[in-house]
Amino acid sequence: MSDTGRSVSIVTQTCVRPERADDFARWQGETSSLIHGFPGFIEQRLLPPSPPLQVDWVILQRFESLADAHRWLASAERQVLLTPVTQSF
Repeated sequence: MSDTGRSVSIVTQTCVRPERADDFARWQGETSSLIHGFPGFIEQRLLPPSPPLQVDWVILQRFESLADAHRWLASAERQVLLTPVTQSF
């Protein structure tokens, strides 16, 4: 199956400890700067928590193709960004 002419979205939902919300927002800004230069990237949307219906951050990243999205997910750049996050927020 070809993915020509279709965009692909990655949706991430993550819980951030309230005392780390500012740190997470700064980290997400760094991620946004990096992803904007990534091949096939179209857009990113950040949805901060809005309790009681949405208690987590939701991050939507759109790419031109499935291959572009896979490249981002497997990229060394993304892995470097994720390393401190998995233990901090």
